[in-house]
Formats: sequence, C-alpha cells, structure tokens
Amino acid sequence: MSMIYISLEAPYEWVHAEGTRIEAFGEVPGLGDYPISGEETVVGVVPGEWVTSHLVTLPAKTRKQFNAAVPYALEELFAQDIEEVHFVCPKWQADSQITVYSVAKSKLQEWANLAKTYSIPATRIVPDYALLPQHDVAECSLAVSGDRALAQSKDGFGVTMDLDFVNLWLKETPLSAVIAVNNKDFAERLIKDNSERDIRHWSFGDRMAHWLEYSGQADIDLWTDQTRPRSRKSLFVEYWQAAALIGITITVLATSEIHTYLSLHREIKLITQESQELVKRLVPELDYVTEGQERTYAEKILSRQSQGASPSSLPRMLVALTPVLRSENILLKEVVYERSELTISGYISNLGQVDSVVKKLESLPSYTAKLQGTSNEGDTIVATFVVASEQNTMEVE
Repeated sequence: MSMIYISLEAPYEWVHAEGTRIEAFGEVPGLGDYPISGEETVVGVVPGEWVTSHLVTLPAKTRKQFNAAVPYALEELFAQDIEEVHFVCPKWQADSQITVYSVAKSKLQEWANLAKTYSIPATRIVPDYALLPQHDVAECSLAVSGDRALAQSKDGFGVTMDLDFVNLWLKETPLSAVIAVNNKDFAERLIKDNSERDIRHWSFGDRMAHWLEYSGQADIDLWTDQTRPRSRKSLFVEYWQAAALIGITITVLATSEIHTYLSLHREIKLITQESQELVKRLVPELDYVTEGQERTYAEKILSRQSQGASPSSLPRMLVALTPVLRSENILLKEVVYERSELTISGYISNLGQVDSVVKKLESLPSYTAKLQGTSNEGDTIVATFVVASEQNTMEVE
C-alpha cells in the first residue's frame, strides 16, 4: 500500500513509503507544501510530547466496559477535567495489561483544524515515537533526534522527551529490559552511567524515513469520528451527489426563487479564527519560570522526586500552584518533591508578601500550605513554603 507520512508540526518532514520500501522523503517549509497527489493513504505524525501512553489492567469482560472504565481509572494522572481528554486503545484483550494512549481533545481539534485548513486528508494520526522500529533481541528502542529522545517498548508504551530526562525514563524501565539506542556516543554514555543495564547500540537512524524502513506502518489512530478529515475521494463523491440533488431540486421547483451560496472562503476564515482562539488558550504549565531556565527547573523537580512518591501528584500540584506563583511574581530558587510534599523556595519582594502567598496557597482546593521559613541572601529575601495534598495531611504532619 502506498503511504505518505507527514508531520503536522514543525519540522515538516514527509516520507512516501510502499510498505517498508521508502520511495521518497524530504522536508518542506510549511503544511501547505506537502507533495500529496491524492492517490496515497496519508498518515499524520504528531509530536509524542502531546500523547501520553499508559499500561492499564482492568477487570473488564468486554472492550466496551474497558473503554468506559479507562478515563476514571486514569483520572488522577491528569490536571485537567477528564472529559477534556481523549483515550485510544488500539488493541484489547480481556484479563491483560493494555496500552492506552491519551491526548487533550483541544490539541486533537487543533490538528484537525490544520488538516482541514491545508487540505491534508490524513486518515490516521500517530505519535512520532510509535514509528520507532523494534529489534528482535531488545524490549525497548531509544532514538536520539536533535535535542529530543523518543522511546518505545514492544508493549506499545512510548514517550517523547528532552534528552535531559532519559535517565528519569530509565528509572521507570524494567532493569531486565534490553534497550537498543540509535546514537553510538549516547549509547556509550548510558552504558557508562548504567553499568547494571543491558544497553546496546543499534544504528536505526534519527529521522522518520530511517525508522519506517524497519518498522512499516504503526497501528495507532488518535482521530475521533468528529475530528477525522474526509478523504478527497469521499469529498468528490459528496460534491457530485449534492450537485445532482441541487439539479433535481431546481428542476422540480423551477418556479421558486432558489439561491445557493457556496462560500469556501467563509469556511476557511471561521476555521482560522477557531484555531487562533485555541492557541491563545494554551498556556505553558511552567510559564512563571525565568526565560531560559525552564529545563533546569523541570530537571530539578523530576530528578529529586523520591521513589516512594506518586509521579502523578507532581504535575497536578504544579498546575494548581502556577497561578499563585505567577500572580505574586515569585522567582523560583528551588523545588523539591519528596514524600508527597512539594517544598518551594523562591525570592519575594518583602516579608509582608509571605501572608499573602500563604493565604492564596491555602485557598487552593484539596491542598494545605504552610511557611517553612525565610532567609536573607544579600539584599533579597528567600521564602520557603511546603504544600501537600489534603489526602496526605496526616502523613505530612
């Protein structure tokens, strides 16, 4: 089958493949420049940072029961309302561990708007890490691509991350797993730092075209029935069906005044406006951090997370605290997450600001907060606050 894989976000890579045979590939300036002829099946490729994978085991006897229960089983992992998240389960089998993928519905709609605006008939969309090939003797593949790392295991569990977070990913990967790495220098560095692991170099490339030579097509599809773009063939059929219907109607109602207005420009304008509104609502979770320091603070937060802590609690707490830290204009010095407590140290303008911060933190639903102490660093004041979830209050005290 003739397939063309195209990236829906920059850099705009494309690959024309016949099975695992690569016919052509390249990179274009924008979404409107892809060489789509209309004969190929189009697959949209999206950044894996937006698509989270989960390994789920539920006592469901049917796929329908499983699909209904998944959102509530994973609800604690998400900061946003669970109704705003779309879940995909490509393969299901009763009494088994199942890989489930999740993506924000707003992001899914944004991709759908882009596909419609630029006439991209993508029948499926897949996260980039789903294209990684799997070696026969390895349980996981890890690809270095620029300043990003993509990883996927044979059970479908995948992630796209900054290179700085690979060591954190390794902590979540079984010690017995054989890991195949595409970059020789990076593989040697990982072997040196993780001598207890079986890490091997496998040169399977760092671009989409290289991976598809080994892996063929991924069996994931993130589209919903509402967001899936219609193919050009279906649009062609619908056009002539509509034209025939209009012709019959005009013939039958020749004495009536019928005016049909088909305005493609108006439709494009509405789609563009909706897309812009979606972009305006996307606010980074850590946008209160000093510009250029985002990765440093995120690394500190994650690297100091204790093994006994719940990974899902950290992003939920950060999202809840972001508006308070931003409104008080607090510049972070250090963030430590340990034993379900988030300890935040930051620079404040004066001691009078302490009460205001504590009151705002205490007003957050489901969280308790207290001042741990203050100190002086030259002419600046450093305040340290401890925030915990109410369900862990007894443990904290």
